Amino acid sequence: MKELVNSLIKAGYKLPEIYSMTLADINFLIEVSEVEAEKEEEIQTLDKAFPFLF
Repeated sequence: MKELVNSLIKAGYKLPEIYSMTLADINFLIEVSEVEAEKEEEIQTLDKAFPFLF
């Protein structure tokens, strides 16, 4: 939970905003971060597979 709060603060959220979030808000943010991580992995994989394109 501490990591989640720290990552939200780094993303620009203020503590009152974080504490007023519902569980659905937090679940949504986790899903979004997982999708972003997958996209980042995909980009790195393509970069390694086709270095001449990048």
